[in-house]
Amino acid sequence: NREQARKRFAKKLRAMRKRIGDTLLVPESRLLGGFGFEIEGQLYNIDTLKFYEVLAALERGAVLGEFRNNQDRRLVWEIGAGWGGFAYQFKTLCPNTTYVIVDLPELFLFSATYLMSAFPKARVAFSSERSNGQLSNRWSEFDFIFVSNADLHALELPRVDLTINMVSFQEM
Repeated sequence: NREQARKRFAKKLRAMRKRIGDTLLVPESRLLGGFGFEIEGQLYNIDTLKFYEVLAALERGAVLGEFRNNQDRRLVWEIGAGWGGFAYQFKTLCPNTTYVIVDLPELFLFSATYLMSAFPKARVAFSSERSNGQLSNRWSEFDFIFVSNADLHALELPRVDLTINMVSFQEM
């Protein structure tokens, strides 16, 4: 039953919060009909916990500190962002980041819609083979850059500060 599942989920969340703390916990957005369990007035789901664990690993590995409250813009490249949930959490915690998402173009229907709704003032670019040369030089002007896997070969970024892949390679 749903209430029993919510209680089990809440117990797991409490245990993680006790171990990790709350500074990296980003509840799910209710935007676009967010989903999950209501706990203490916030919305959490299994992806929330997965992303929370990844953020904790980055923090403990001394990686995340370079992105939080940083004056210099950083570049993150996520391979296979799916619906954009981790990008939302990362960008919430590390706003001075250009977040590049490489994925199948049809998945931008989900990730771009979600992220552009969650960050309505974000500067966004969609890469194509024709525009990649311009994007390579202007990457820091954007909050999100969406790159089709078919156009990736033409994108030459001057640097990448962090590359993330959580589950997309399982499909390849």
